[in-house]
Amino acid sequence: DYTLFVYFKSLFDYYYTSTNSRLLMDYSELELASKLLTDNEDSISLPRLFWFYYCCSHMMTTANVKWFIVNIINKNFDKFAFHWSFSIRQAFFKLVIFIYLDKLFNEEGKLFMKEKLLPFAQNNVNTMKSIYVPESIKDYKTITKEYSDWFEKKKENNNIDFPLFFLPPPISNNGVFD
Repeated sequence: DYTLFVYFKSLFDYYYTSTNSRLLMDYSELELASKLLTDNEDSISLPRLFWFYYCCSHMMTTANVKWFIVNIINKNFDKFAFHWSFSIRQAFFKLVIFIYLDKLFNEEGKLFMKEKLLPFAQNNVNTMKSIYVPESIKDYKTITKEYSDWFEKKKENNNIDFPLFFLPPPISNNGVFD
């Protein structure tokens, strides 16, 4: 359920605020949940998973972040970058561009396959990958512009945090989510 990630984020925030260190725990259940959400492509919970890693990756162990990059991001890049759901595409690009590109010089960021983004940056995306290529390019450019604006501000103030990532809750009609 998508609310579980909100709960996890609050736990990570509390721990990090009180200890100023990464949370040492067994991440195997979180990894299993990530894998299941990836396989099921739930358009409600999958953006929340990306939001969770966007907000919490600096509070997780390097091993878990590496696992997520290799097993979720790299393996499923095309699946998410060209997804039919704009929520999944935008949340995915926000995670990839802000978190993993910014961490490329850290140990875990080196595992991200940045060559996957080159066709987007060079306006040379293979149109045979998906019917959603135009939407994917637009989402990539939107998030890249947001990153560039943030990066310029970071040059002036190195202590600036990543922009807030607002992901609206799903709309419920009598207990059924749209």
